[in-house]
Amino acid sequence: MSLSGKLLPLHIHPGRDELCSSWLVRLARSHRLKPHTFSSIILPGVEIWTRDIDRSFKYSLLETLHQKTATPLEIVYGTTLKSYEGYLAESINGNGIGKWVLAQQRYHRTFRKKGVQFCPICLSLPDGQFYRKKWRLALSVICPIHECRLLDCCLSCSSPIMYQRTSLALEGIHFCSVCGSDLSGFTPQPCGKKELACQRFIYLALDKGWINIPHFGAVYSVSFFEFLHRVLNLLCSSPRRESLIQVLRESKAPGDINHLKSIDSRQIEKLNQSDRYLLLQISNWLFEEWPYRFVEVFRRSRIWRSWLVRDMKNVPYWAENIILAHLYCPSANEYKII
Repeated sequence: MSLSGKLLPLHIHPGRDELCSSWLVRLARSHRLKPHTFSSIILPGVEIWTRDIDRSFKYSLLETLHQKTATPLEIVYGTTLKSYEGYLAESINGNGIGKWVLAQQRYHRTFRKKGVQFCPICLSLPDGQFYRKKWRLALSVICPIHECRLLDCCLSCSSPIMYQRTSLALEGIHFCSVCGSDLSGFTPQPCGKKELACQRFIYLALDKGWINIPHFGAVYSVSFFEFLHRVLNLLCSSPRRESLIQVLRESKAPGDINHLKSIDSRQIEKLNQSDRYLLLQISNWLFEEWPYRFVEVFRRSRIWRSWLVRDMKNVPYWAENIILAHLYCPSANEYKII
C-alpha cells in the first residue's frame, strides 16, 4: 500500500472535536503502521512525536494532512489546541505549560503527567473511539453528553493515557498502552447537577466566544477565562489561602473544602481530575450570584485588589469595576498622599 500518492489510500477525516494527535494516530493505524513510521513517510525529516503536536507543530504537518486526506485546512487547524486562541486564551504556548492545557510532562515519547482525559462511554461508541480536543483542557472535568466525570488515567494500572503508544495488536486507541485494558469498559463517577450545568456553560462560552456577565452584559469569553484562571490559582496556591478556606468553610461552600489545603500547585494545568473537579465546584459557587457572593467571600478573607489581580497583565474591565468598588484597599503610601 503506497502512501506517496496525492491522497492516502485510507483518508479518514477527523471526528467531531477530535484532537490532531488522535486523528494522526488513527490515520497511521488504518494503514497498519506505528504513528512514528507513518509520520516519517508522509512528512520525512520532520520530528513530530517528541513534542506536544496538539499545540506545538509545524504548519507543514497541517498542510500535508490537508492534502493527503482532502480535509479543508480550517478543519485541520481546528483539530489543534491553537484554534482556541482568542476564545480560551490570548495565546496557547507551544512550549512549557500552556494556559488551560493539561501538562503531559513528556519524557522521550512517554508522559509523566495525566495530560489526556476521556469519557469511557464516549469511547465505547462505534463512531466515537477517538480523543476530543476539550479533553485536553484543565477546565474540562465532566462529559456533558453522558453526564459523568471524566477519567484521566487507566483505572487498572493508573498510567497516563498515551494512545500514540497503543500496540497495533490491540483493536483501537481506546485500550491502555501500558496494560492493555479497555478504557471504554470503565465505569465513570456521576457528577453533580450544578457542576454539569457549569461545565455546559463553560463549553458554550468556549464555542461561541462570548459570555453574559450578570449586571454587565456580554463580554468576550477570553476575558472571562482569564479571570477564572486567576481565581482558581488563588484557590490552590495563594499565600492567603488559609483565611479563604476558613471563609469558604463558614459559608458552607460545596465540596471537600478541607482538601484544598492539600492542593499545592501554582499551575492548575498540573492538577489531577479530582482536584480540578473540586475547584470547579467552588468557583461555580463563587460566581453563582455574581458579584455579591464573590465580593463577600474575598472581603471576609481580606484578599484585596493587590492580591487578586497580581501577575495579571490585563484585568478584564467587567471585573475591574467590581474589584475597585468593593475590594480596593489603599496602600500606606496612598494614604499619605491623601
